[in-house]
Amino acid sequence: MADQHIGDILKRLRTSDRFENRTAPVDATQNRRQTSLGIPLVRTGENTFCLDMTGIQVVTGIPEFVHLLVNQAYDFGRHGTGDSLVQQAISPELTPELAHTGMALGTLYVRSQVMRELRPHKEVVFRSLRQLVGSLQSREVRSSLLGDGAKAGPSTAWMLPLGAGRDRLPFFAFMEYDQGGGGLRITLEAEDDHRLHLKRIAHRQLSELDHRVLLQDIGKLADSMVMGIHQSCQGQREFHIEEPNRQPALFEALTNGPLPDLSVLRFTWANRNMTRFLLGHREDVRDMMARTLIALGEVLILETLAARGVVELVCGEHRVYLDVSRRGGCLNMAFDQRRAVMAPDAYLSRMPALLALSDQAGTAMRNVRVVFIHHLTAETLGCIRVFDKMECAFLQGLFIRYKGITPDSFVDALLSLPENRFQFHGLHNIGEGERLSGRYVMSRQFSSLEPVASLAAHLREAHVDYTPAMRMSACHLFMRQMILARQLGQRVLLVEDGGYLAPLLTHWVNAGKTVEDVLAYGALPADAVPEEERQQPIKAWLAGRFAGGVEHTRNGYDQLRACMAACGSLAFPSYTMAISDYKNREEGRGAAMSILAACEVIMNSQGDSLYTRRGVVIGAAGNIGRFLLEHLAARVRPDHACGVDKCADGPLPFPVFRSFADMPADALAETDLILGITGRAIILPGTLQQLLLYGHGQRLYLASGSTKNIEFQALLEWLQTLMKEPAPCIDGYPVELEASAIRDPLTEISHGTCLRIVFQGPAYPPGVSPQNPTKDIMLLADGMPLNFNFYGVPSEIIDRVMAQLMRMCLLCVDGTNRPADLYVLDYTVDEQGKRLTGRVLP
Repeated sequence: MADQHIGDILKRLRTSDRFENRTAPVDATQNRRQTSLGIPLVRTGENTFCLDMTGIQVVTGIPEFVHLLVNQAYDFGRHGTGDSLVQQAISPELTPELAHTGMALGTLYVRSQVMRELRPHKEVVFRSLRQLVGSLQSREVRSSLLGDGAKAGPSTAWMLPLGAGRDRLPFFAFMEYDQGGGGLRITLEAEDDHRLHLKRIAHRQLSELDHRVLLQDIGKLADSMVMGIHQSCQGQREFHIEEPNRQPALFEALTNGPLPDLSVLRFTWANRNMTRFLLGHREDVRDMMARTLIALGEVLILETLAARGVVELVCGEHRVYLDVSRRGGCLNMAFDQRRAVMAPDAYLSRMPALLALSDQAGTAMRNVRVVFIHHLTAETLGCIRVFDKMECAFLQGLFIRYKGITPDSFVDALLSLPENRFQFHGLHNIGEGERLSGRYVMSRQFSSLEPVASLAAHLREAHVDYTPAMRMSACHLFMRQMILARQLGQRVLLVEDGGYLAPLLTHWVNAGKTVEDVLAYGALPADAVPEEERQQPIKAWLAGRFAGGVEHTRNGYDQLRACMAACGSLAFPSYTMAISDYKNREEGRGAAMSILAACEVIMNSQGDSLYTRRGVVIGAAGNIGRFLLEHLAARVRPDHACGVDKCADGPLPFPVFRSFADMPADALAETDLILGITGRAIILPGTLQQLLLYGHGQRLYLASGSTKNIEFQALLEWLQTLMKEPAPCIDGYPVELEASAIRDPLTEISHGTCLRIVFQGPAYPPGVSPQNPTKDIMLLADGMPLNFNFYGVPSEIIDRVMAQLMRMCLLCVDGTNRPADLYVLDYTVDEQGKRLTGRVLP
């Protein structure tokens, strides 16, 4: 037969009925689907399946075995002449499972011409042979190659093309087994010019597109993950997380299949399992983990998980439950019991006031698109569920991310909501070495970034601080919703916790900004709207579709009041419960207690005591500050708490000064804790210099309980400038500055930044000694609101506040078409929207 026809014959053989790629057989009832492991995936319920992995063989040492064979072949090809024929013993020490089957010797044969062409592609050969030999973990491959064990049936060889995708090479690997001698023989050949009589050799083709995903060295993967689980158990945790930076090969393999968005593997277990993990039954856990990884190599299993099925793996007496959450971003593996899922309803059920309101409101948000800018807490999840119950057309969330951890349960609950009606985004501080103000980009923890790609790209390039990044993000998301609302005949409601966007809208209207101007501010392309709309005044473009805004915080309220003073009036209706009687009184006290509790926990983690501090509360006459000063005074030594507030007036139960300059010099020198609750920059660099040069304490704690980090903004800017100077000095004293994280020694979570200032001498200021020439500025939560490092205000207090927030939302969209003004609960309107008079707005 002519040589030029051999390649065509090979291709026809590989696509013939006899050797075609197998697909998983399905029985007539769709309840059993065969896997390449030789065991069926059995449907056990509407969306639940079971796979019995008890009899699956875990094969270890494959990468090392292949590595030895390939290296020997390439060494011979480089230094020898003729064809490469290399052998490697299959030993119980290297590959015990293969040795147990009766295999004794591995052989790799490569013709000299083939080796010359494969010489530049050694890594592709490695990967392909690891997949080929690794397929022996499949019962189907192993039993057919060995000849069905005791039955001593004929052996079926297996063929695999070398490489895949862009790395695809015109060669293949052919694996055979010598039943008499126990030899595993692998041949590398050219597809169009080979010496194998394929018609005479019973064989099947193993394709990466067939049933399996290549997982490299399952034994090592299992060992690594079991070690992580063991460490989590020692830390008294009942979960363990694996991410791509720890297991890049595993994630690459899984994301190339039916789970392209996968970014987290999450293992969970019950308390009763911790004893087994901790007491050293690692082989038991390792075996269960290895079988789980083998199951994840089945494309059928991954497809079932991608379709939101739950797969129960039976591993002897143990069970592993697999499911996917976070819209395909998280693969959950629960040992011996299904994981508990907290749906948004669970958070709403903890809030009776908000729940009662949601039951009465019906479908009030139908045809309303909500832009919801808020902290992410358990109570926020309850609020989002209320919008869902009221059938909002769409909710776009933008979460205010301070320090602290977002629990996985929160993310799972959010992303369990339908993607066609709910999207969530937030910022993430990626830091920049010693950049104190941080650098913020779009977080990948929530919804896909694809819809906000232009914003995400802009933030990556712009290197912006927190507040500008939040305002830009808020503008981007708001304008996207406005564009859709105009197209669909809907309205937009803006709900904010901190005055990020609503004040800007009034300023833009007052300045005559156009739609194109606002699009540019929000990092949206001009072509996001039709050309004829781009030069329209923003007020006219928003009219009729923007229902108005609702503000949660006093900081946002103050900004709206400032807008009214600067512009004469607001451009759109704005509603707020920021200074309602209940919020001022009950939430103010709860917030004060939460801030102080968080501060004390962090201090204790650093070996310091709240009791020994001398503290100052900035904004001590305000709704939170007065309670904070009261609680602080009760926790420190007598006369070791005072306040600073320029609005202080009349007799107060504790000393409150109008500025730091009014404080007695000895009290200021002893101050080593400053709590800011004003939302304004009131402590200036001069005051900090005085504390560093003349203060008695070695550590100075700074913490904010207000919105954003405005109290310490001037300080951060001064310190940042100081850090950039080639020879920094404070009042003529040479210093060096070192920034490090304030880490909890138990959890290793960062609670802020410690900026150490080392005075270089030879002269030292009065508050510094040569024996201890350092001062530490402990910036808790990096100057962001501290109480959100932990739990915030408890649900039983915040419940009614959230109910009031939702009442204001309902007033904003109730169709009354109130004029542009500021509607303040308990001052100008009640909860039903009735106008009130007689109280002066603060």
